[in-house]
Amino acid sequence: MPFVTVDRLRSRPARFVGTVKEAARHLLRKRDGLHVSLFISHSHHDRPLVEDIAKYLATFDVDVYVDWLDKDMPATTSFETAARLRSKIRSNQKFLLAASEHSLDSVWVPWELGYADGVKGESGNLIAALPLTAIDTERWSGNEYVGLYPQIRVVNGEDVVCKPGSSTGILLGRWLYEDTLSDRAERLSDDW
Repeated sequence: MPFVTVDRLRSRPARFVGTVKEAARHLLRKRDGLHVSLFISHSHHDRPLVEDIAKYLATFDVDVYVDWLDKDMPATTSFETAARLRSKIRSNQKFLLAASEHSLDSVWVPWELGYADGVKGESGNLIAALPLTAIDTERWSGNEYVGLYPQIRVVNGEDVVCKPGSSTGILLGRWLYEDTLSDRAERLSDDW
């Protein structure tokens, strides 16, 4: 079961075409209905990929948080940066690790994942990794701890969130909204 390649991500059809800021504004207008918010942990070296991820997630009407779009983020990295990130990780319902060679070498990304694990990890369904590869492969080399979390993979042409070590899972769209539809205490259902 292959990982999502950079080419696949960039070629995904999108209902919304525009900049990430335009997508964010579009989603804010849709808040009167059911929505989910998601924090994308990433390396700033992967900014073009993160823009593609955010546009793709906009097709699911997901409110995406990306730190460089946050006008309240301090201009210079400080303890206030960490406090703001911590607040945003807590307030967004889901956490997505955009796992690339850059993000796993980052100082901030492992910290963000560790914090998210502490506040969201117990439910088992609020954190996922999106291992990004340049080629179509079923092997991904990265930090082993990423394997603790569900991963977005390609199964029969669909983006699926698979439990660690499993070749089956649930469609990405369903995973995104899973916790907004029912009680979080009943998370790991038979659908996994």
